[in-house]
Amino acid sequence: IHVREDNLTIVVLSNYQTAQIGPIMRDLGSIVYERQYNIPTKRAEMHITAQQAESYIGTHQLSPAFFMEITNEGNRVFAQATGQPRFEIFPESEHRFFLKVVDAEILFNVDEDGKVIGLTLFQGGMEIPGQKIEN
Repeated sequence: IHVREDNLTIVVLSNYQTAQIGPIMRDLGSIVYERQYNIPTKRAEMHITAQQAESYIGTHQLSPAFFMEITNEGNRVFAQATGQPRFEIFPESEHRFFLKVVDAEILFNVDEDGKVIGLTLFQGGMEIPGQKIEN
């Protein structure tokens, strides 16, 4: 960001292609101009059992050509989107998980019996629902 009349330049660099640098630049500008800004907080991870982790396993279709594969290793849960590497996701509540490599959340949608029937991906200001298509 460059504001010529104030002789202000803000540069944010990242070595990660999908890093969300826009909000960081806006918050830095807000600090300079003494406006309201967001302070990032550390997310608290919740412990889950291997049985709970296993309940999330499955393939979810978010669009005709975009799928999210959920797997587990013991009590650890992983998500792999179409054409992307597999990343661990971390529980912060019973059905809400977050990623550490990108600013994204996954909410597992459950039916009245508590069975996972889909998920919703929250990333980049978007909310993308997905239907579970196979276990």
